[in-house]
Amino acid sequence: MYRPLLVLPLLAFIGAGCSSTSTVGRHESYDGPAALAIDPVAEGRAVASPSVSRWWIQKLMAEDLDRSGIFAGVIPLTATGEANEAGVVLEASVNDLVWEDAGQQSGTLSLRVRTRDKLSREVGIDRVYSGRCDGCRVPAGQPTVAGPLADLMGELRQDLDRRYAR
Repeated sequence: MYRPLLVLPLLAFIGAGCSSTSTVGRHESYDGPAALAIDPVAEGRAVASPSVSRWWIQKLMAEDLDRSGIFAGVIPLTATGEANEAGVVLEASVNDLVWEDAGQQSGTLSLRVRTRDKLSREVGIDRVYSGRCDGCRVPAGQPTVAGPLADLMGELRQDLDRRYAR
C-alpha cells in the first residue's frame, strides 16, 4: 500500500532530472551583440523616384551590416513596426538621389539614418550619410544605386560599430 506512494515522488524527481530543456534564470542577461532590424527604406524626398528600388537599398544595407559582425544578426523587415527580436531598429529614408549621366553610372545618394534601442527607445544615431560614385561598376544583378550606397556604408558601419559593438 505504501510502495506506490514512494514510487510516484521518485518518478517525478527522475523525470525532472532527465528533462531535455535547460532552465535559464530570468535574471540572467545576454552580454553579446544585439541583433539589428532594418525597417523598409522610406522615401524622404518630395518627389518619389522610379529609378531606384528602396527594397534594394534595404537588402544591400542588410547584407553589408550582416557581414560586418557588429550585430548578432540583421533582420530586414517587410513592414515598419513588424514584430522582431532585435534589440536595435534602424530606419533609413532617401533624402536625395542624383544621377549625373543618362546611363546612371555616376551619382550621389543621401540617406537619413536613425537607430534606436527597442527597449529604452533611446536614439543612438540620427544623421545624414552621403555616398558618391563616379562611373559606378556594380556587380551583375545589382542596381546602379549599389555604387553610391557602398560608398556611404563605410562611414555608417564606423558609427554603428562605435555605438553598438560589444
